Amino acid sequence: MKNKDNVLKLVISILMVVFGLLLLLDQLDIKYIDDFFTPWYTIVILFVTACLLTYAIVKKAPIIYVLSMLLAGIYLVISISTKVENLVVGKIIAIIPLFIGIGIVLADKICKWSPKAMRFGLITTVASAIVLVSTILDVWRYVIPAVVIMIGIAYILFGLFAIKQESKSKKENNDHYVTIEKEQTDEEPKKDNTEN
Repeated sequence: MKNKDNVLKLVISILMVVFGLLLLLDQLDIKYIDDFFTPWYTIVILFVTACLLTYAIVKKAPIIYVLSMLLAGIYLVISISTKVENLVVGKIIAIIPLFIGIGIVLADKICKWSPKAMRFGLITTVASAIVLVSTILDVWRYVIPAVVIMIGIAYILFGLFAIKQESKSKKENNDHYVTIEKEQTDEEPKKDNTEN
């Protein structure tokens, strides 16, 4: 446990040095750094994202994976909207739930969180990707209702499957006849089967 804490402190210290240098280079208007981190506070968002991801990996904390991916999605929305002219944030806002879904899938794969979490993460990721593409292509009016229907059908199927599994397990565990046997102790004499 103490070893994990030391690793976590070391990695976060290294991240502080790296992101401090990036922030300094950005403030000095170094060409590629300044272009990549516009506006400047995206460096802070990336730093917090990296720290959360480090914590999640070292401590195996599933919810922290989701938080780190949430911040990564926010970083991308801010970065893309400032770099692409005439791009409305509403067209790319689906990046955030997309990354949340990825975080849930990662948390389940790495930390063995829950099968329901995996399903939710996959559905969130796929639905967000479809909504993202449809808003960029301006066909969201038709696609978003279809996505809502698809999510509803998926959860109906999951519900029916869960009901079927539950009824199957109840049938297997339902014992109507119970026999009671008295345990034989060492002090009781063993009866011989040859006696009549």
